[in-house]
Order: sequence, then C-alpha cells, then structure tokens
Amino acid sequence: MNDKIRVLLMVSLVLLAETKGLASQQGPNGPGTSTTSGSTSYNWSNPSNATFDNTSAATASIVGAGNMTNTLRLTNFGFSIPVGATINGILVEIRMQGANGKTQDQTIQLRKSTGPVGTNKARKNSAWPKKNPRYIRFGGSSDLWGTTWTHSELNNTAFGIDIVAKSRNGTAAPRVEYVRITVTYNQISYYSKSTGDLHTLATWGTNTNGTGTAPSSFTADGQVFNLRNRTTAALTGNLTISGAGSKLVNGDGTNAINFTIPATFAYSGMVDVSNNATITINHLTVPTFGTISRGSNGGASTVVFGASGSQSIDGRAFHHLTISGSGTKTLTGTAGAEGKLTIGSGSTFSDGGYIFTIDGNIENSGIHQSLTDGVIIMNGTASQTLLGSAGVYGHLEIDNTSGVTLTTSTTVSGTLYLTSGALSIGANTLNLSGNTQVTGGTLTGGASSTLNITGTGSLGTLSFTSGAQSVNHFTLNRTSGDVTLSTPLTINTTLTMTSGNILNGANALTLGTSTSSRGTLNWTSGIVTGSFTRWFTNATNAGTTGLFPIGTSTDYRPARINFTSAPGTGGKLTVQFVEGHPGNAGLPLSESGGNIDRIGVTGVWGISATTLSGGLYTADFTATNFVGVDDYTKLHLLYRTNSASNWALNGTHQTTTGSNAAPVLQRTGMSGFGEYGVGGDQTDNSLPVELLYFKMLQKGNALALSWSTASELDNDYFELEQSLNGRDWLMLAQVPGHGTSDIQHDYMLETKAPSVGTYYRLTQFDFDGKMERLGTLYYTRDERNSASALNLYPNPARAGGEVCFIDHQGGEIPGTVMLRSIRGGIIRVIDQNNEGYFILPDALPSGVYLLSWTVGGKVYSSKLVVR
Repeated sequence: MNDKIRVLLMVSLVLLAETKGLASQQGPNGPGTSTTSGSTSYNWSNPSNATFDNTSAATASIVGAGNMTNTLRLTNFGFSIPVGATINGILVEIRMQGANGKTQDQTIQLRKSTGPVGTNKARKNSAWPKKNPRYIRFGGSSDLWGTTWTHSELNNTAFGIDIVAKSRNGTAAPRVEYVRITVTYNQISYYSKSTGDLHTLATWGTNTNGTGTAPSSFTADGQVFNLRNRTTAALTGNLTISGAGSKLVNGDGTNAINFTIPATFAYSGMVDVSNNATITINHLTVPTFGTISRGSNGGASTVVFGASGSQSIDGRAFHHLTISGSGTKTLTGTAGAEGKLTIGSGSTFSDGGYIFTIDGNIENSGIHQSLTDGVIIMNGTASQTLLGSAGVYGHLEIDNTSGVTLTTSTTVSGTLYLTSGALSIGANTLNLSGNTQVTGGTLTGGASSTLNITGTGSLGTLSFTSGAQSVNHFTLNRTSGDVTLSTPLTINTTLTMTSGNILNGANALTLGTSTSSRGTLNWTSGIVTGSFTRWFTNATNAGTTGLFPIGTSTDYRPARINFTSAPGTGGKLTVQFVEGHPGNAGLPLSESGGNIDRIGVTGVWGISATTLSGGLYTADFTATNFVGVDDYTKLHLLYRTNSASNWALNGTHQTTTGSNAAPVLQRTGMSGFGEYGVGGDQTDNSLPVELLYFKMLQKGNALALSWSTASELDNDYFELEQSLNGRDWLMLAQVPGHGTSDIQHDYMLETKAPSVGTYYRLTQFDFDGKMERLGTLYYTRDERNSASALNLYPNPARAGGEVCFIDHQGGEIPGTVMLRSIRGGIIRVIDQNNEGYFILPDALPSGVYLLSWTVGGKVYSSKLVVR
C-alpha cells in the first residue's frame, strides 16, 4: 500500500469515527421488577431474589430430561439513555448456577414493551456452572440482538430479559442470583478549540483538540459539545443548544475549567458539569442541569449562582455550591451539596421552604433565609465547619455525630435544631434570635466563647455537652421570653441581662471562675429561676458585685450581699429562691419593739458558701408579690441556719423599703449563711395560712390526703388538684377554710387510691381571691406490695432540711433506709429507730435522689427531689 492510499484510508477512518461519535455506556444496571409465568409444572421460587445483588437466588427444580421451567422475567432496569443516541450494543450478564450440572439454557431473550424481540441467545449445549455461581455474558457492546433499539424502548420499565432453564437429564436445580445489563450507545461529540467564540460553530470540531468537522447547527439531535482545551471560557454571545438529547459538557473530568455565563449573554439548553469544572451563572436565565459531578459519583464540581438579581436553583444534588451577587437565590425543591456551600457577602440564599442537606463545610458571609419548613441540615459523616464572616442562617439543623465547629461569628435567626452531635462555639460568637429545639444534640462552649440571646418569646432549651461547660460572655436580651438551661453553665467573664429570664431549675448557673476572676454582671431586667453562684474576694464589695437577680419565672425576688467587713477567706456564694411554706419554728420573736409571730409562706432565700468564711455583710432581699403583705414597713428579715433550725435574728434590722407589692428587707452586720425569710406581726401583715403539714396515707384502696394549719387569716377555701404529669391539673375537691382563726385546724379528704403515679397539689384561696400554693405530693404504687413507695414530706426538700416519711399503712418503715444517688450509689445510711424523719446533709447538691429499703426480702425505693 503506497503512502497516498494509506493517508486516505486513515482520513476515512477518522471521518467515520467523527460521524458516529464516541461510545458512551450506561450500566451495569440491575432489575427492579421480577415475575414468573408459564404453563409448565416447574415454576420459579422467590423470583424477587434475582433483583438483589447478593447470594439469594430465584430457584427451580426440574424433573426429567428435556423439561423446562416457566419464564423468569426481569424488567425495570432504570436506564436513561439520552434522546437521539444511537444504540450500538447490549450486554447481559447473568449470575447463574446449576448445582448438579444438569441445567442448560432454553431461552435468553430481550424484550420490549410489546414482548420478546430479536435473537434468543440461549446456549443449547452448555451447562450452567456447577460448583459456584458466576456471571455468564450474553451479547456485547456491538451486539443488538438481531433487532433495532431506540432510547425510549430501553428507558421503558417494560424493557428486560426472559430466562427459561431446561433439564439436560434427571433432576436439574437452576439458580439465578442476579442479572445486570449494560447499554453502549453513540452521540455525536464536538470539542471546543482553545480560542474562539463559543456561540460560533467554527469554534467546535469533531477532534478532541477542536479541529475536524464543525457542526452544521446547534439545534440537531444527539450532539454533545465538550467545552475543553482552555482553563477559562465565557460566552461572548447568546448560545442555545436545543436538539433532542443534545447538551454542553463543561470540562473533561480531569483539568480545571471555569465556564462563565455573563450577565449580558444567556445560555439555553442542557449542561453537564464535570469533575474539576466550575460553571458561573451571572445571567438571570439558568440553564437546565444534566449530570453534575460530585463525591458520590466520583467527582467534584462547582456551580456558582452569581447574578445581580434573583435566580432559581433546581432541587438537585450539587458538589460545591456557591451563592454570590445581589438578589435572592431560591431553591425550587429539596437539594443538597456533597462538598461545600458558600454564601458570599451581600448575597442571600433562600431555601424556599425546602430541605437543603450539606455533607461538607459552609462558608457563609451573607444571609440564609428559611421559609416555613425549610432548613439547612448539616449531616456529614465527618466533622463539619461553619466558616465565613458574620453569616446569618434561618433554620439550621446540626445532625452530625462527629460534630460541627464554628470558626466565625454566626447568627441563627430561625430555629436551631440540635438533633445529634455537638455544635462547638469555640473562640467565636453565636447569636440566637429565633428559638431552639433539642432532641439529642448539644452546644459546646469554651473559655473564649460568646453566646448572645436576642429576639422575642421563649427561646427554648440550651443543652450543653456533659461536663464542665462554660462561655466567656453571655448576653440575654429576649423580649417577653425565657431561656431554659438543661445543663449547668459557667459564665467566665460577663453576664448581661437586659430582658428575659433564665430558667435553670436544678442546673447551676455560675458567674466567674475564681476569686481573682469574679466575672461582671450587667443587669437591667430578667430573672434567674434556679441557683445562681458568684465569687467574692476577701475584701469588701458594693453595688452589683453582690447582686443575685433570682426569683421565679413570674416574680423577681433578688438578693444582694455586700460585705462591709472583709471575709477572712474568699470563695463562692450560691443563692436560690425556694417556693413553699418554710415553717415557723422559733417564732414568736421580738425586735425593735415589735412582735414577729408570722412567717411569709411564699418562700425563702437559701444561701450556701463554698470556702468563703468570716466577715460581716449587709443583706437585701426583695419579696415581690409575697402573699399577705399589708404594711411592708413592719416586715423583718429573719435568718436560720437551715430548714431544721429555728428562725432567729442575725445582725441589725433596717426599716423595710419598697412597697407592699415589692418590699425590700434589709439587715446589716450579718454573719454566716443559711436561709432568709419574711417575718411580721399578724396585726400588721396577715401572711395568711400557717401550714403545719400536708401528707397522704393509704388505707386499703383508699387514699387519705390530710393537712393542718396553725392559724388562718381570711381563708376562704382550699383547693385539691391531681395530675399525672405535674403540668396538667384536674380539680379534685374544694374544702372550706375557717376564715380567721388562731387555733389549729385539721383537714382530710379521702379518695380512691390511683393505680399509677399521681401528683396532688394543695392551694389556699383568700376571700379577696388571692391564692397561695401550699404544697405538692407525689403518690407511687407498686402493685406487688403496698410498702413499695414512701410518702415523703416535704418533697421537694432542701439540703440540711428535715424529711418525714411514712408507709402506705401509716406505720413506721422497719429496718434501715438508704439515701442513694439516682444511679444507686449510697450517700447516707439512715437508722430508722422509729423516729419517722431524718435530716438531709447540708452540702447535698440539688437533684433527684432515691430512698431505698427492704421489706419481706424485696427492695423498694421512692424518689426525693432536693432543691
């Protein structure tokens, strides 16, 4: 062959390849549907097993040489062959076995929606694998099985394969474990040159370097325009690729390329984004996306929505997604990013009410908006990071067991969902102005963390990771709202309370870390409803350095401790207001020519010291909305060491200031710490009902609720309520009171003993409608033995206080009672000795404890709450 002929032949082969295009494949795909049908006696068992790529199988048993199975039909292979594609061949692979070597093919035939078509590829003289199942191949990349195919026939759910097995001799045992099909097809491919306008046909050619035959139009079917041979490309005119099955492919899957659709020119048509490729869409018209390379399909691409105006974002999976430019970029369906989500400064990304999941990091220097049920969910398998500069989120969900870490100031204006894992604030600021929902996740603070709570209404719960958790600065400016702490928290440097309450219950809230780092309280409004701890040096103090803004969720009842004589040793003071009748042991007292024979029944302040000792101090307490205050100037501040000791006078009384609604009681020159109550003379301040006890006693199937008062003033009636959860209450009875009386009165109501745990609440009402909660009891019953639960009074109790107990029959509990932690550890062994009460340890922390005892060889227990 001479050189001229050789060259012509090579050109002809090249042109032939250019005309046909490069081969593409889909598959191998497995079936989604299986059926069996036919008239023979040998049907297939468990045909659906052949749709799963595992060792389960569709099986049959054929008795007698020449006999055949019914048809095993496998369809719904899930192909999406592009429009205009030329089908080159179909490869079928069947993982089969004939366990005893007596099985052969009878039918291996493809089918369309109209039924079986083309060539039966059965190998009439070949046995199925005997020892182990393996794939047998039928057809191939250039085998059309004796017929023609279109993209729609292959994409149809009825496309599939018919399999019939035959016995060679004796009894055959065919097995089909799995079937997979691969389709090879061609599209005409064109490639861009390294230079030239993309909307010009001459820029494209059939060779991979852009040379060769140029397309005749951008509107023909089945054309693929591969944007390559340059690192950046931008439209310089409008480009529309409109043929059926035609598209633009950005990148070659290896080299980086950035394709920009500028604001001045539009691209209309389908676009694929390959691995290492970036498409930047600055025009308001957004192209239709085909395949976007991402982590789950072995690549990483970037899509940038950067128009100076609003754009819509399809609900689909991206790898890296970037939001830039002005205007709002809005999701139109559920979407996600397997790589990174970037929201640029001045940009707004709206989830449109849809869920957006992110496996990688988020770099947000702009705004994320949430509509209704929309949310960004961080649920990657590895740890994730929130980057950017002062980013704002709408609804944000943390659902990553490996955790999410802030590296920048971040604001959540909607709901912060803590579902799993920890959101670590680190040395950054977290601003919450919406609310929180905690179902398993936590916050993790740090010595340099800042947490700011703003907005309106209840925030919800803040749950910190177990262990000693802290933040450096904490600001609460929540209009008409509460923040619930479900875990202890230390605020190292600054607590600013402008508006809103901190509901911390039994979870300690501490300001400062040591006597040399006491922390600063900036208080304007708001209440801490649980215990609040502050540090004091061995020096005098004044102003807000001794303020404890405590109380209930509705009543501000602060305490202020200012040392006028320095303590010998610095340390901590923990202060808490405890509701309920404190008892009047030690009364009456006399001071400043007045008689003190009444104690405020609304509650007391408790103060405990840790390492702090010595010194003299001035104490101020505000008794907001205490029941029965008629002349605040006649009230006195009383003191006792603990709930088991008598009320006494400590230091020097100062005339009470304020008002009847909010009297401010003060004493100077006080020493030691304990409990503080409001005392007065019944002629000046009614302080209405003095309750001696509230208890219950089981008698068979009846439950007797009884209480007694030492005195009453303007007492209209008592109300008894019951509840299964301690929140939703039902009226049980009203019991008339005795008006005004100085003698003891005993009350009792008998009701049927409940079969489940039940709360009982006692409330007193004056003639003028004022009310006071006197106490709550909790009844439990173990049906195995009536000795299973103790009646405890009071419950909740206070550290250092007296707790009385009786069994369901009203007698004493024999033997020894153990005070245990909720996990079962023994704290104290209580030798009953028929005394019927015991004293809790002074330093017992707030929490839930168990009393346990043994009767008849069985161990029983009852819960005790300590506040």
